[in-house]
Amino acid sequence: MTPADNYELWLEFDYDMSRTMGFRIGKKGRFRSIIGFCEFFIQHNLNSSNVIDGPYLDSHYDEANGPYGLELSIQYAKHRYYPYFQLAREVFPDSDSVDCLALANKWLNDCTERHEQCQRATISYLPKRVLQIDYSEGHPRIHLHQTLSDGETGTYVALSHCWGGNIAVKTLKCNISQYEQHIPWQDIPQTFRDAIEITKRLKFKYIWIDALCIIQDDSTDWDREAVKMKSYYSNAALCISASDAVNSRAGIFCERRIQFLKVEACNGAPSHEKCEVFIRCTDAKGHTGRLESKVLHTRAWVLQEHLTAPAILHWGKDILAWECRKHYMTEDGWSTITHPLHKSLLEHDDGSRPYNDEDHLYDSWYIVVYAYTHRKLTFSKDKLIALDGLAHQYRDLLDDKYLAGLWLHDLPRGLLWMSSTSRFSTYHAPSWSWASMDGSAAYFRNVFIYGQRLLQHNYDMQVFNAYVEYRNGQESGQVQSGTLYAAGILQKTRWISDLGHPEWAGLDLRTLKPKNRHFELDDVDTNPEIVWCLRVGTWDSAFGYGDRYNTFILILEEADTTSTEFKRLGIGFVGSIEPLGDIFADTTRQEFTII
Repeated sequence: MTPADNYELWLEFDYDMSRTMGFRIGKKGRFRSIIGFCEFFIQHNLNSSNVIDGPYLDSHYDEANGPYGLELSIQYAKHRYYPYFQLAREVFPDSDSVDCLALANKWLNDCTERHEQCQRATISYLPKRVLQIDYSEGHPRIHLHQTLSDGETGTYVALSHCWGGNIAVKTLKCNISQYEQHIPWQDIPQTFRDAIEITKRLKFKYIWIDALCIIQDDSTDWDREAVKMKSYYSNAALCISASDAVNSRAGIFCERRIQFLKVEACNGAPSHEKCEVFIRCTDAKGHTGRLESKVLHTRAWVLQEHLTAPAILHWGKDILAWECRKHYMTEDGWSTITHPLHKSLLEHDDGSRPYNDEDHLYDSWYIVVYAYTHRKLTFSKDKLIALDGLAHQYRDLLDDKYLAGLWLHDLPRGLLWMSSTSRFSTYHAPSWSWASMDGSAAYFRNVFIYGQRLLQHNYDMQVFNAYVEYRNGQESGQVQSGTLYAAGILQKTRWISDLGHPEWAGLDLRTLKPKNRHFELDDVDTNPEIVWCLRVGTWDSAFGYGDRYNTFILILEEADTTSTEFKRLGIGFVGSIEPLGDIFADTTRQEFTII
């Protein structure tokens, strides 16, 4: 065990947190409380000379259920508090055990019957195709069920999984007729088998798995079904998340290797009841961090699946977890509220407006962009397709025009993304969209209004209109072209490559501290000589600390010789305590397009 590890304690004989527990460990002495025990443990198992302060005890109490948790932490080194001690339940040794399935079933029943915010239709429209499970002795009999053309209702679960390369068994034009009759159990990959077994033991009849429910070599069927994926996950009673399965062959179930330290102890006076204390080492990332680091959560398609599903059963090698609109819970008894982004989206989805302001919903979209683009895609053509379902949900909430990852009514702010990776060699989106980049994207933190109303922004750039043309005449999916029509203040200048910023006659950027200026080109391999700077606007943060005024600038290059059509090259900002003078000297406002 290292100082950076987290530790959990659980008591074999008692979960009652309402009374003080005491421990005796061998001949080392008696401890009147858990704090005393943890002080002893820290002293004998960690480098206590680096412990600055602590331990600190924090107990949790619920008016309905009484005490339910205890946390203990120490400040080790500078500004870091760990290890993290928590009373917890035992983790089951086998992830396919009856105990695990019983817990999953309990979570599901509690969610559907007791969670007011999780109430949803018990019956919904089935996807175009689902796998039907016919219960029998031994292995279940599986076939592909094609629903009625006018809609067929029922309850089903959906699988969220990692393809991990080619899947040997998938639905094709040549085998769909056979699969509608029967899919041999021995041919089904292990991850799918385990998901079907979970579905069966939770007493559902249908499961939707993309590889088997979409005709994989039929582009028309794939395009039509891909845009429906959001509704398939949002209408499912449950999403089974194969969190640790690297591919379809890996499987969901496994035997766990749980390592723990076992010590003899006894209860405090007067009974001195003997007991055993178990100490288990867990991931220093914590429960949510441990989940987000799993292989499935590195995949871009999965973000949309998990943000739209009403409830998710995360089935990992080391732990089982439940996530719904109310909370996130783990097998060992840990619980917290659901992810803020998920919660915000769901609250808007049910018709409410918790912030009474669309700015906050736009903000949450920019957080989605960050989370999404930091994940991996197997095929670059899916850059926008894998987010289409979620984009449609936002479009309905915002009543706005969706433009290849941005929104028309918030376009000046939506343009303020930074990437600094490389642009796709083939056309994926207009240069003003983050979807044109083969890598991650993020927004400047000081353009957000999320959670407060302190920012005031004044746009110098005026957007007249923008359009995006999609391939095959669709309203979303792969982009064929896109143009932004606007007016603003442009200045032609030289790019100083060794300093990494443009040159202005009215301002020597070298006189500003690095934290007061930041410029970067979208494509790290770009080395322009002449650039055009477009002043997007100035943000007055009014926080009372740091830079109050931030002027944001797009870096452009000419797309033709008329100086009216441009492509985006990069972005930057200049910050100051006082308003800057006009750094765009001797310039006039003009109309232009960006492609």
